[in-house]
Amino acid sequence: DNSAGSAIQPVYFSGGKPVACTHTLGKSVPANAVFTDTNTWRGIQNNLTSTATDQSLSANMGRILNDEKARIIRTTWGKSITIPNLPHGFVFLGEYALYLIWAAGNPGAYQMNKALLHGSDVLNISINASNGTVTVSLKDMTLNGGIIYIGG
Repeated sequence: DNSAGSAIQPVYFSGGKPVACTHTLGKSVPANAVFTDTNTWRGIQNNLTSTATDQSLSANMGRILNDEKARIIRTTWGKSITIPNLPHGFVFLGEYALYLIWAAGNPGAYQMNKALLHGSDVLNISINASNGTVTVSLKDMTLNGGIIYIGG
């Protein structure tokens, strides 16, 4: 009457005597448990354009990212290139400059971010917000080199 429970089974007192709880402290959870802690639940984004820092991507977006990582193409295009409707990340090399580009969005609201990773800024890079077409050209068309595009 003076001991109950174990290292993983807590006790409570009933009538002044210890009584073992029916659930353990291991992985056992009561069948009627309610998880209402809203601080642990996150919203879900089903797109790749959200800037939310407090939400998660859907499984569908994980599938899309996984599919895209395998589609890498490398090709040389000359002094200018137009890439139709390409909401992806890609790399351009032009006259010893290296750029990283991310283009994404929805029709009418495509956006692009670009970062010059190395070298001088020698490329004009723009996006058509309506259809996602990215256009890249050398700022100085008299340069001897061309543009190499690496993307999906």
